[in-house]
Amino acid sequence: MRRSGGFRMGTLLALGLSGVALSGCATQQVVPLSIEPAPVEVYVDGRLADGRPPESLSLRADRSHVVLVRRAGYLSQQVVLESIREGGETRLVPDRISLRLVSERSQGRRLQVELDPADDLPEPR
Repeated sequence: MRRSGGFRMGTLLALGLSGVALSGCATQQVVPLSIEPAPVEVYVDGRLADGRPPESLSLRADRSHVVLVRRAGYLSQQVVLESIREGGETRLVPDRISLRLVSERSQGRRLQVELDPADDLPEPR
């Protein structure tokens, strides 16, 4: 009996480990990047992506990701890649990232317009 119990325990342990190994084989999706102006820093889920600047990201398609793009003197932009399941296939949406960063200086400009209401409105009757 003891030997049989040990065999069952070893079998369950082996099955459990193979399940963990199989679950680690998530489908990867390549997401092309087009970001101007370069160079930029690209963070995926809070970690700096390999390669500067990366031309694409290879990401797990079975979970959503947050991509943050930064460059000194420019407003940072964030993109959420959502994992969706369609027709038995899991993929990330959007399937590519194309951004044009905006200079911080252009955000501080204000347009001042002076209107004289008497010039634009008809006189009351």
